[in-house]
Formats: sequence, structure tokens, C-alpha cells
Amino acid sequence: MTRPIPLPLRPITLPLRAIVLILRPIASLAVLGILACHGPAPEPPDPSAGQAASTPVRWIKPQHPSEHLTLFAMPAVAVAAADARQAVALSTRAQVETVFVRAGDRVLAGAPLVDVRVPEWVQAAAQRQATQTRLAAQQKYLASLKSLRGEGLARTGDVFQIETQVAELQALRAEAESRLRGAGLDDAAVSELIAKGHLTLRARQDGLVRQVTAVAGATVEPGQPPLLVVESPRAVRIEVHLHQPLPQGGTWVFRQTSGVDLPLQPTPVAQSADAEDGSQIMWFDAASPDQTLPAGTRGQLVLGHVADDIWAIPVAALINAQGAPQVIVSGDSGGRAVSVQVVGMAGSIALVRGLSADLRIADPADRALPAAGATP
Repeated sequence: MTRPIPLPLRPITLPLRAIVLILRPIASLAVLGILACHGPAPEPPDPSAGQAASTPVRWIKPQHPSEHLTLFAMPAVAVAAADARQAVALSTRAQVETVFVRAGDRVLAGAPLVDVRVPEWVQAAAQRQATQTRLAAQQKYLASLKSLRGEGLARTGDVFQIETQVAELQALRAEAESRLRGAGLDDAAVSELIAKGHLTLRARQDGLVRQVTAVAGATVEPGQPPLLVVESPRAVRIEVHLHQPLPQGGTWVFRQTSGVDLPLQPTPVAQSADAEDGSQIMWFDAASPDQTLPAGTRGQLVLGHVADDIWAIPVAALINAQGAPQVIVSGDSGGRAVSVQVVGMAGSIALVRGLSADLRIADPADRALPAAGATP
């Protein structure tokens, strides 16, 4: 086989003019590409252009407020009357001997609740009794001395000494009585303390035992929670904190967490401002004085019924024209402004007077302003 003879490689030499003619189109294309990448982007079309003019006005009918009453629900709680709760508590160290009731028991006035042994009370009762006995004897002796002194048979110094002893005994008796009165013990309770060494605490009025923390044999220190709590039925009063004006023209109910509604008086019995959060505090009584609830029962203050001339509309359907609320009502020649009375607001719903079921109003009202000729 004959091998091919290799040919020598020689560099190709082009003239400068030919090289320029070849590179010029390539450079032009590169410049155009750079300008295309870094040049100003076209501005996007304005989405709002022509939208307002093309969006039609939505005409709606006023709705009955019953569909929106839950929007006007506000947290509320039942508060107790001053004499509705009896908290059996002790202001001094004591020992529980016997507990006669448990939570859920109904008791009558005077029923025994718990036996307690209070050493301080026993000591005060014994001091009172002993001082009273000594005082009676000293007063009798003083009267005899004064009689003898009148006859010249007793000295003035002896009389003065007995008078001093009588004054000291009177001071001791007053001290013991003040301690017993401070504990709320009358003469019958003091006699019981002296006779038995312990005291039976009793119910002041008919009621229901709601809480029992007393344990037989336990020692109770001052400041501990009450041994037990007795609640008596009283007329309901509901407390609510409002952060917006209370809607007018309706009746109110207290809706308990169980779902049971308790009708209330249409107007609050009192109201005040809360200095902490700036809310308005209102108190409502039950519609019937026979209605009772335990203190602390939680629920909601809810609109139960509203007047027939009150309607619910979106807040956006209201405009402020010359300082008065108005709505745009559909008519034969376009929209017209109609004045309304706002009686309440909650969220996006407003309760108003001045409309009827056959009217159609603009929502939102500002889209119908040019047609109505009103100014927001």
C-alpha cells in the first residue's frame, strides 16, 4: 500500500480590508442584542383606565335586620346583687371540725354549714364572761363602801381603790366585747362558744351551696379562700362593655352559652365609662323580675327584635351629603339621594330608618354619585 505524501501547511493570509468586511456584520448584531436587553421596557397598561366607567352600579334592596342580628352580639356577664352571695370566711386562725353541706345542696336560713374552733374567740368569750362576773361583784362592793363612807365608817382611799379596779374591769370587758363584735358574734354565739368550745356557722338566708373548700380537721389561716359560698336567687342584672354605640329601636336578650335567651329591659338601668379601655359600660335588668341567674354566668347581649321601620344595608351604601347620611336610590331618571337615619353599625352592616322594601339602593354609593348629583 502506498502511503499518502503529507502536504505542508501554510498560513492563510487575508488582507485587512477583507477582515473588516467580515467582522462588521457580527459587531452590528452584538450591539443590537445589547440594546434589546438593556433598553427601556414598555410601560404596562393602566388596569384602572376605563374600569370605573365600565363597572356598572350594583343596585340592591334593603334587607330585614333579622339576617344580621348576630353581628350586633356583644360579650356580657350576669352580676350579682350585694346580698346574693354569702361567703363564709374567717379572719383569724381556726380549725374546721364538721362540714354539714356540700356543693349543690339547697339550704334554708339558719341551717348549719360548718363547725369551727377558734381559740381567739373562745379566749375573748371567756374573758368577757369572767370580767362581767368580777365587775358585778366589785360594783356591789363599791356601792357598799360609798354607803359606809357616808356614815364615816370607810375611808375615801378605799373607795378610790375599788373605783380604779372597777374601771380596769370595764376596760377589759370592752376589749373582749370589741373582739367578739369584730368577729360578728352576738350574745347567743358567745354563749354557744362558752358552752361547747366551738361555733356553728349558719346560712343567713335561703340559697344554694355553690362552693365548698372546708375540710374537716384542717387548719384555716387568715386570708385563705372562703370555707364555702352560698348563693341566693336574685333578679338578673347583665353587664356589657361596648366599644361602639348601642343600636336604637330594638329589644335585647341575654343569650347564654347554653343557647337559652333571657329577655331584658329595652333600655339600660345605668351606664358609665370605663377609665381603663374607654369602653361604655351598661347594665340591663331582666324583663321579668322573677328571672334569676347565678352570678358570673357568661353569654352575649344580642338584638332580639327590631322595629319594622329599620332596615339593614351595607355601610358602603351610605354617603355623607351636607353632614347628613344619605343613600342613592334608583329612579326613572337615574339615581337620587335620600336621607336616612343611622341607628346602629356593626362591621360592614348599618341599621337605618327612612327606607322601604321596594327601593333599590346603590352599593357602593360613590359609583352612582354623578347620576344622583350628590357630593360625598
